[in-house]
Amino acid sequence: MSPLRQSPLPQNPLPLNLRDLELLHHYTTSTCLTLSSDPSLKALWRINVPQIGFRADYVMHTILSISALHLAHYLPEKREYYAAQGKAHHQSGLRMATSLLANVTNDNCDSIYIFSTMTLFITLATSRTSEDFLLLRNETNGGWLELLKGTYFIIRNYEHSLINSSLSAMFVAGRKRENLREEASLEYPADTDDLQELRYHISDSQLDPHTYSLCTNAIEELRMSLALAMKRNNASLEPGDVVFVWLYKVNNGFLELVSDHCQEAIVIFAYFCALLKMMDTRWWMQGSGINLLNQVWDLLDEQHRLWIRWPIEEIGWVPDPDRAAAKIDPSLISNTIQVPQGPQAQPMDKMYQEHSPHSSVFDHSPQPNNYMSPPGPST
Repeated sequence: MSPLRQSPLPQNPLPLNLRDLELLHHYTTSTCLTLSSDPSLKALWRINVPQIGFRADYVMHTILSISALHLAHYLPEKREYYAAQGKAHHQSGLRMATSLLANVTNDNCDSIYIFSTMTLFITLATSRTSEDFLLLRNETNGGWLELLKGTYFIIRNYEHSLINSSLSAMFVAGRKRENLREEASLEYPADTDDLQELRYHISDSQLDPHTYSLCTNAIEELRMSLALAMKRNNASLEPGDVVFVWLYKVNNGFLELVSDHCQEAIVIFAYFCALLKMMDTRWWMQGSGINLLNQVWDLLDEQHRLWIRWPIEEIGWVPDPDRAAAKIDPSLISNTIQVPQGPQAQPMDKMYQEHSPHSSVFDHSPQPNNYMSPPGPST
């Protein structure tokens, strides 16, 4: 007799969570296909990432969150319903993952890494509704600066484990894109690019040497990303080609300058908004470039608003003439800003630093050559 026939039937049928099943089904049949145009990476997002989610609840919550946001984007009549699910799943995953960030190991580095990566997607997807995104840390975005630093830390200290994990295809693709970016930059020399005026303004500013170095490095990394964007049409661009890689490369103190509302750093971030606008064909980035440029405008004084004519014209954005310029506290003028280091850094970074068996997240030694930030959604 079949074991199924011998087992007594339960008095009440087992409950099904149809909402989560719907989100998982949508992810595996639709959302995952928008995360990359590379066939091998499409398979990774469809198969490998859910497998990680089945052993790490916080990853599964993030999968369900991005699926819900995808549905909210394309079903406006149900936008509030799916957006609420996306927020709830993301917050649940964030609470669970936060407790593990102080104890990253070779066994869980892949799950924490993919969680951080997908959270960056979610953060940019929700930036359209955030009016304080450039604070970089708030209740809406969950502190994406800290997450970016966490991703950087994991790659720096667990690169070997990641390359040999089920996520290895991401890093193989990353090597190829890094080479393409460097090749494109050779065809886009600094003396003929669209950043010449920006360089002039920065060099003419009375910045302290450390701030000046951070800003000029951010401009150079921006040049390389723009070079690749100019060489390839928007349809073939991966977000990792130009967006994530820039955020990763300037993750050495520059983003703290933006967070502290250093005027020169915010101007450079305005140029980055032009890169975001190039990614507008991706559902999760539509409108983010314009929204962030609007926030940049509000944070700049009248003098520095004149410095961002190129990104304004490139994006095609029209500023509101009635919006008052920011009134800058003299204590925040950029040449007096001290970038937080060591014990003054953010709590999540401190947690990584204290518990890491490897180098500190604040160690600014060269980054892994084979890393290029993972591909983001492509449609």
